[in-house]
Amino acid sequence: MKTYHFHRQGARQAMRLFSLVVMAVGLLIIGCDWLNSDDPIDYLSNPLRRVFLGRLTYPTGETPYEALVGDLNRDGLPDVVTLNWVPETASVLLADGAGGFAEAVTYELGAAPRAAVLCDLSGNGVLDLAVVNEQYAQVTLLFGDGNGGFDASTALNLVPESGPRAIAAADLNMDGVMDLVTADTAAGTVTLLVGEGAGAFLEPVSVPVEQAPAGIWVGDLDGDGITDIVTAHPDTDTLHLLQGTGVNYLPGVSLPCGHKPQLVTAVDLDNNGLRDLVAGNAGSGDLSVLYALGDGQFSAETRIALPYPAGRFVVADFSGNTIPDIAAVLFDKTGEDRQPISRLALLRGNGPGEFGEAAVYGSGWGAIAVTAADMNNSGRLDLVTADYSTDTISIAYNRGNAAFESDRRFAVGAKPRKAVTADFTEDGRDDIAVLNYNDNTVSIMEAKGDGTFEALSPVILTGKPLTMTSGDLNNDGREDIVVSITGQTQVFVYLAVGPGVFAAPQFFPVQTDNSQGAPEALSLALGDVNNDGSPDIVAGNSRTDTVAVLLNNGTGRFNPPIITNAGNYPRDVHLADTNGDGNLDLVFLSSRDPLSPNDNADPRVVRWFGRGDGTFDEETHLRFATGSEPQMMAMADITGNGCLDAVTVHTADNSVYVLGGLKNGNFSKASRIYVGYRPVSVTLADINRDGRADLIATLNAGSVVMRYSRGDLKFEDPNNFIVSTGMAESVVADVNGDGILDLIVVNSSRNDLGVLLGQAL
Repeated sequence: MKTYHFHRQGARQAMRLFSLVVMAVGLLIIGCDWLNSDDPIDYLSNPLRRVFLGRLTYPTGETPYEALVGDLNRDGLPDVVTLNWVPETASVLLADGAGGFAEAVTYELGAAPRAAVLCDLSGNGVLDLAVVNEQYAQVTLLFGDGNGGFDASTALNLVPESGPRAIAAADLNMDGVMDLVTADTAAGTVTLLVGEGAGAFLEPVSVPVEQAPAGIWVGDLDGDGITDIVTAHPDTDTLHLLQGTGVNYLPGVSLPCGHKPQLVTAVDLDNNGLRDLVAGNAGSGDLSVLYALGDGQFSAETRIALPYPAGRFVVADFSGNTIPDIAAVLFDKTGEDRQPISRLALLRGNGPGEFGEAAVYGSGWGAIAVTAADMNNSGRLDLVTADYSTDTISIAYNRGNAAFESDRRFAVGAKPRKAVTADFTEDGRDDIAVLNYNDNTVSIMEAKGDGTFEALSPVILTGKPLTMTSGDLNNDGREDIVVSITGQTQVFVYLAVGPGVFAAPQFFPVQTDNSQGAPEALSLALGDVNNDGSPDIVAGNSRTDTVAVLLNNGTGRFNPPIITNAGNYPRDVHLADTNGDGNLDLVFLSSRDPLSPNDNADPRVVRWFGRGDGTFDEETHLRFATGSEPQMMAMADITGNGCLDAVTVHTADNSVYVLGGLKNGNFSKASRIYVGYRPVSVTLADINRDGRADLIATLNAGSVVMRYSRGDLKFEDPNNFIVSTGMAESVVADVNGDGILDLIVVNSSRNDLGVLLGQAL
């Protein structure tokens, strides 16, 4: 399938590997947990409540590679048709009137279907489907029955071995009957199929163009009311223009274009009444724009670059200002082995003919095609993608002003693994600091107040980071940063000296005996453990099985550490007043050392009461059992009773364990709650503002599950928000100042943040 640079053999193995692992291997691994759970969660399911504005996904036939939208059953609602590569079928998804779609119905298309159009071929007001079959040089017609289905197919033969690859529909001879035009790659022609009415066509007529046309556009380029034809030619890096006279076509004109143009469309970008040409260049991954000068003449190409190489694209007014914008699906690279990265880029038109910086959104997984349509009758154009790797379509609704209901993406450093939110730029907004594991930096992302972020100069670290926290360490009203570094025996303190600007690090030891080796502080917490009004640092030293307390002298400098033996491998330290005595207590997650095969320590939550002087009372040391192989812990009041509860994350067990906080500072017996396949982090926050913290679990499979607290250490049914594979964690903050919490996800596999705006329910 060269148009999209996928080949039938091995395409599914290359593109659907992760999905198959999740759906097949993953289900086998979790077995009865998935089948017998009270709350089974499909990682591609849509949320019951759209707390966060993410895209929605619906199942289709196998390996969809094209999506078409139209009202098939004349009920005023947009339906979707996909072309499915491997089974050589079309799937019809009829809108159900409730914002979703009925189960997909499948139709056979014949061998090697390549492209299709939806149009009324028979003149009865019902949409029909015309599909080119490359291998057998045919066009397969499926006539609509008016009820959302198609009658048995009919084949129109083209010139043998012409190899049609693309198709367009238009009234070529202005007789009121729809005609078809195909771009014939093997023959170097376009074929005209002139409609006679009632779905009948005259014998095909071939018109020569340059060699190997791959894409085609048909319409009135120059405003004379006569249909013209433009084809894209990857082998010659050109577009080819056939100007119509109303009777025939003038000799073709070759227009130099970008490298290997595969697709072409025509839109008036500069508002001069003439359609300009926009081509998608598979070889260079960018777009070419050729502005119309009149009389069939065009300017030299102008290149438009995107953050990643572009694939299929659509040009339309997404902002409602009558200025065309461009939306494109993105790939990881150019070349025959390129793969989609489940991202969409939106280039907003600034007019005339100018475009702003690309905004990147998450798209359906393995999205290789995109189309624009008003899917919810809002008067705004939405985006629909065909998601090859998950057998779905995805819809990103337009929320106005050329912004979409999907995870907006912002680039950070290499392999981000942790994020903290705070007002680092001192403007009253929640910014984000992101710890980047592979390039030893902290990205400072300044919130702009509308849900978007701008990257400031990063903080350069002295080595590979382990974890990070933030707080005002020297009481100057500014948010400082503390980082632990792999192989180091100290923590590094970066004091803020201006909005988003930090001084060179100061470093303070977290152990007193360096003969023990590097402590590997996997977790850090800040809190005033000696009640002097300044936040102190507590480090969980996993490799030395200790917890270190560094008391703050009030200026952001710290005393030598007070060391407490943690018993075994502290994973996640927290400071909280669990018994209400006004002193911060030490609560941490402890388990066996994953690097010590002989370590058989039981997983537990450990609690020591604080004395209020920077030390902890060993006689109050209690351990509370939790599930196997815990990875992290979060604390909040889930029940609304004023006590802090603890939630531990268990990736291998596909669950979290909830330990209820008691008035005396102890915890109740842990109870297991299944949250979905391979959770990697959990956040507790009161999303619906009912006084109880709700649960947000980040799943390695690529989604975030949010469940409202019921107030009894249990939760309501899951709301699943599809984001992206390779996520490290999620945090919440109000990033656009509307008083509603938004969701921020850290994506390690693509080195970015995703922001899903929250909405009031």
